[in-house]
Amino acid sequence: MFKKLFKKPASRQTPPKDTLAVRVSGKRSIADSVIELELRDPQGKDLPAFSAGSHIDIHLPGDLVRQYSLANNPQERDRYLCAVLVEPEGRGGSIAISEKIKEGDLIYVSHPRNHFALVADAEFSLLIGGGIGVTPLIAMAYELQRQGKAFKFYYRAKSRAGAAYADMLPSAFGDSVECLFSDEGGRERFDLDQIIRSASSGTHLYVCGGNSFMDWVVENAQSCFSDEQIHVEHFYPEV
Repeated sequence: MFKKLFKKPASRQTPPKDTLAVRVSGKRSIADSVIELELRDPQGKDLPAFSAGSHIDIHLPGDLVRQYSLANNPQERDRYLCAVLVEPEGRGGSIAISEKIKEGDLIYVSHPRNHFALVADAEFSLLIGGGIGVTPLIAMAYELQRQGKAFKFYYRAKSRAGAAYADMLPSAFGDSVECLFSDEGGRERFDLDQIIRSASSGTHLYVCGGNSFMDWVVENAQSCFSDEQIHVEHFYPEV
């Protein structure tokens, strides 16, 4: 799940323009301080299609608007899944989801948009996610798997307990995914330099996570990849 922070919009009494009404059909904890929202059409209809790497705006109580990645399989038309890291010291969006959004609520979201799309003709895709930045990469892995395209997915997090979808990923993607948690020695096993140097010339890299994590990955990748082969998604404001 990535998110970007928007200015608070003006107060409104009517549904936000160009939005969809969706039902919160599920709300559950999937890791320490991580909440998953499942959103469905109130009448059970298909939702607008989305491509891997897409996100939606979620309109929240208090006239807040936040962006969250869609983490489910893009072939699923009946629901959207978003994973939200609850940050007590954040700007209020995750707290609003944690404390004010309930299962069964009707909320408004934007149509999906994508600024982090897969490159269709990439020979190989290298996915590297840090913490909650794993969410858009999950949808990418589903799409690459569906197309029968080669990829490798690395997921770095501080702890298994705090990692969203830690158990689901190996089950869904087998040897194509490697989960590396610092409390299980993952920091030492994650050899980024070797991963970058061993990549083929036709590889495209997709990375999402905290700014410092992404800066580190991109700095290493630039020694082997062109700028056109490196794709990043910022879910916190750049500083």
